[in-house]
Amino acid sequence: MDDHILIIDHYENLSPKIKLTSEEIIDQVSNYKLKFLNIHDPRAEWGMRLPMFVTSFYDFILKNNRIPEQEEAFNYYVESNKEFFSQDLIDDKLFEGIRARYYRTYPSLVRDVCFNKYVEEHLDGYQVIYNTTLDIEEGIDLLLVKEDKYWGVCMYTNTRRAYQGREAKKRRHVYFSNVEFVEFPVEFKGSVMAGEFFLYGEREYKQLKSIIKK
Repeated sequence: MDDHILIIDHYENLSPKIKLTSEEIIDQVSNYKLKFLNIHDPRAEWGMRLPMFVTSFYDFILKNNRIPEQEEAFNYYVESNKEFFSQDLIDDKLFEGIRARYYRTYPSLVRDVCFNKYVEEHLDGYQVIYNTTLDIEEGIDLLLVKEDKYWGVCMYTNTRRAYQGREAKKRRHVYFSNVEFVEFPVEFKGSVMAGEFFLYGEREYKQLKSIIKK
């Protein structure tokens, strides 16, 4: 069987297309309110394949040059996936279960895009790549490139639920043979407090830098 090899030119880098700095993202979300729903519909959690959250989230940012608020992001997700949500199987209970799951995921989407921009701003000598296909299909939240070496960073919070999700993702991916995959669990309460958000910054950057510099 042929090696599963990363060909970098096949993946558009969205990171430089996001014309926001990490500080601008922090400033924006500092005024956002978060809401969480005490709903855990098994169908929405693990029982069905939902359209991926990251696709519409990044599409919104690229089109509007700002981070969407929580409900705004969910509404855009629904609008972007009209065909899925028009199915007869999407009853009111399931719809609210999907909403609840999206609301819980939303802060991590904000954390990731902010940290990706922070790394891009501070990690000299490396190309920093974010691509939704790499994220969804290959489990790479952040790709770092230096000369002919690649690091695929897989970020998740240091929680039981996140570890369960990470193990499920591992089983779905065939790793690129020319990429060094970096498992990067980080604390749920990130080093930067921005309003109601825990974000990642200098502490997590130093952790990542120490790993790839080994």
